[in-house]
Amino acid sequence: MKNLIYPSLFILLLNACAQPVQRSEALIFVEEHNIPTAESKSVRQVESTVIASLINDANKQAISGNTEQAVAIIERGLRIEPTNAGLWNLFASIRLQQQQWQQAIELARKSNALTNDKDLLSSNWGLMAKAYEKTGEYEKAKEALKKQKLTS
Repeated sequence: MKNLIYPSLFILLLNACAQPVQRSEALIFVEEHNIPTAESKSVRQVESTVIASLINDANKQAISGNTEQAVAIIERGLRIEPTNAGLWNLFASIRLQQQQWQQAIELARKSNALTNDKDLLSSNWGLMAKAYEKTGEYEKAKEALKKQKLTS
């Protein structure tokens, strides 16, 4: 019986000493994502610089024939900025270089879906035309060349 009395008294003593939590009226909650900050602008600038650097590095690797390293760099860039049509275009051109025709076509389509830039659209249609030609789909290749001429 003594064993139950001491723990019970200890719990009662703790409860008696506890202060109720009071909420401060001075606290004002603000949703941070609604407040434009200079920091958010600088983060976008840093991302753009990082992406430009990654594109440069991937191009160097692809020119050197290190296409797998170039792909790894592009994939890193796409994790940072998945809607960057230029990265998708570069990815498509490397897949074309690797003779992965169908994937080159799909990646060029993805790039086209993300851009309105005429030069990029033209490049993507050219990549698709080459890939279609390699797969023996000559009608699709001709159609892609027509679309390339329309966008240039």
